[in-house]
Formats: sequence, structure tokens, C-alpha cells
Amino acid sequence: DSVGDSEDPGSNMSAMIDIIEQKGYSAIWQVIDCSEYFLPQSRRRMYIVCVKIGLQDDHFGERWFAAMEVCKGQALPMDCMLLADGDTCLENELARRRTLFAELRSAEATLEKGGVKWISEHMKVAESLGVSWPFAVPPSLAGNEWFSLRPQRERESLIMGTFNNEVSRDSSQSCHRARGTFGPILGTMMPSQHTWLYQHQRPLLGREALSFQGYPWPKLVAVDAFSDAQLGDLAGNAFASTAYMAVLMSMMAAWKPLPKAECPEVVAAFDLFRVLDSVSGNADDADDVGSDVD
Repeated sequence: DSVGDSEDPGSNMSAMIDIIEQKGYSAIWQVIDCSEYFLPQSRRRMYIVCVKIGLQDDHFGERWFAAMEVCKGQALPMDCMLLADGDTCLENELARRRTLFAELRSAEATLEKGGVKWISEHMKVAESLGVSWPFAVPPSLAGNEWFSLRPQRERESLIMGTFNNEVSRDSSQSCHRARGTFGPILGTMMPSQHTWLYQHQRPLLGREALSFQGYPWPKLVAVDAFSDAQLGDLAGNAFASTAYMAVLMSMMAAWKPLPKAECPEVVAAFDLFRVLDSVSGNADDADDVGSDVD
């Protein structure tokens, strides 16, 4: 993602492709956002497929883009990824945080005595907004136990999110660096994030973050053996689609069309390239491809 989308001469991407070709490989690349592939989070990543020159025909790149287009789908509603209100996992996590209340407050008091940097930063933000500091708690957050159990720095960041009518906010950073979202797509899942869901008035749990990354956490073995923070870090570091795309790329790079005479049953069922040729409009024998798809 950080490489950028540009193929202009002199760009990072152009230089990288030149080096790959000098090594004897042809390369195709695409920046893919998982929000276009059913998952309601924005996560842009670049995928590059390198194939030894001469091993694939001239239509290989078109097949790849056709495959990615076929796989696209509208992002699912966020609620599909979230636990239902009153779920045992929510109750257990809230109970765990209650037991840490005194410890959190003690640590917070120690930080405040040290004159930590975030206080001056928040005061500057308040001044720029023309509001008093510390920020007044809005009615939507007043009396919310999840909210009250967060350190003051995070509580103030969450209050600022209400100024902008945000849908979610990662309060792990100070208020001027916090990442907020405004639509039905969450921001990129990151390790150590503290994402607050304003419509649900609670934080996103680690196991829910796994769902946004494409992992069906209820099917994961021993998921309850890990803390919510550990599951959240796992979600920030592991992305199911990364592995899926890598496998798909490897298959496409190595998979050639098979002569129909060798094994017609296998070809009819699994000749992916012939099917993708029909999608990308490169089929020389459209009638045969249609019969294969059927």
C-alpha cells in the first residue's frame, strides 16, 4: 500500500517492476481493499504476481484481474461481525475490566503526576475548538460503564469523536492522532488498537476484530484460552485474505490449461484458465468454454 498506485516512469512501483523484469520475471500487480471483498473494514494492500517469462501466455494478466473482479462483493453490515447485546463474551470482558478498575486508576494517577505529554496536547486541541478542558462528558457517554473504565486520555479522545459524529474511533492514540470513521466501514485493524463503536456504545472486542479480518473465531480452537487484548493483537497482525490471495496467486501462476484429451472430466471441472478466459473475453473457442463452465 505504501508503494503507491503509480506506474509513471521514476515511481517506486515502476522501479520495482523494472527490477523484477531484469530478473527474468513478468509481473502484474494490484492494490486491493478488503472492503471490496465482503469485509467491512478498509485495508489496502498491494499484491504482486511474478511469473517466469515464457511460462504463461500473453493473457495471464487479464485472467488475474478477471479472477479478482469475480471475487468482489459488497461489504457485509458491521453488525454481522459483532456479538449480540448481552452475549456472555461481552459480560465476561466487562467483568474482567471491572476487576482492573483500581489498577487502571492507580496507573492513570501516576501518569498525571508525571505531567505526561497528552495533557498539553489535549489542552491545545480544546483551545483550537473553543471548548473548555477537560472535556465535558456528553449524555451519550455519561453513565456508560465501558467508557468509565477507560483511562482519562482515552475517555477524552472518545468524547472528541462525538464532536464529529464518528461511527468508530481508535482511542489508543491521543485525540489529535486518533483514527475515526464515519461510515459502515471500519478502519484498518491494528495491534493494540482500542476501537470504540459509538452506535453500540462499547469497545470492539478482540474476537470481533478477528471477524473483521476474515477469521471465523467461533471455529478457532481454544480461542477462550486467550485474553481479549491478545485476540485483538492477533487480529491486527493476521489477515485471512492475505494468505488466501497468496495461495490464489500461486495457483494461477503455476496452473496451465490442460489438453482436453488428457482427462476431460478433470478439465471440465477445474480448467480455471478457460473459465477466466471467457470472463475476460479472450476465449478463442467460446462454445467449448461455455460447455466447460456448465
